Amino acid sequence: MYNFSALIDDGVAMDLEGKIEICSRLMIGNMEINDELDGNCIADFTGEQIENFRNLMIRNNKKIVLLNCSKPVTEQEYYKKILRKGHLLGVENINVMIGSNDKPDEAFVDGLKAVCKIGAAYGIRILLENSSRTFLSTDKAISQVYEKVRNQYSGLIYNPLEYARLKSHPFFHMFYNSRLKNDIRFLRVNDGLFLDGNPVLPAKGNAEIKELASILLARGFKGYFSFITYFKKTDFIIYVEVIENFKRLLMEM
Repeated sequence: MYNFSALIDDGVAMDLEGKIEICSRLMIGNMEINDELDGNCIADFTGEQIENFRNLMIRNNKKIVLLNCSKPVTEQEYYKKILRKGHLLGVENINVMIGSNDKPDEAFVDGLKAVCKIGAAYGIRILLENSSRTFLSTDKAISQVYEKVRNQYSGLIYNPLEYARLKSHPFFHMFYNSRLKNDIRFLRVNDGLFLDGNPVLPAKGNAEIKELASILLARGFKGYFSFITYFKKTDFIIYVEVIENFKRLLMEM
């Protein structure tokens, strides 16, 4: 009925088989992965590694809906390789890396435009995610960059906890006034406190996750509710608690 996806932390499972097993136990078929697996960057995978990866996903009925990249958009050769390999693996979206020292200058925008062009050629959507630690910390800042590259193969990851860490209301301040509502492809399912930014279970803090999920669904959201590690302690039980808590919220809507 709804699309759930999960990024399994390396502290829970290191290799691809282990991450697949955890997702299966969580009853999630849509996987998110980082660009490094088993000590190897996917951009540098050999043909044999690609085939083994692909076959493992097919056997376990899994797909990669989000690939997190580790290099800035100015490193074009990396993105050419990662998107080519991602295409072979059936990747739907990539999350470009925004560093804490990056600036929304001409080089960044030109690099992002080039990455979006490559992504469009492979049918892979290029996504930006808000973060309290980068220049993409507010909806206004994101809009100023995103609207320069916006096309059918671009999109956004909405991370409410990152807004809460800035003591900004993720729904009433950021989402409500945003011009980019229809571009959200992933909603991070997390929550935290204005007081200190510490994480809590969904709907136990100030990140307004219930309001966000409700309004997105009312608007016909077909994207992914994304479960990632956001607690300091990470184990299988934490994933279960967050997912089950969010399911209860959905059933109350």
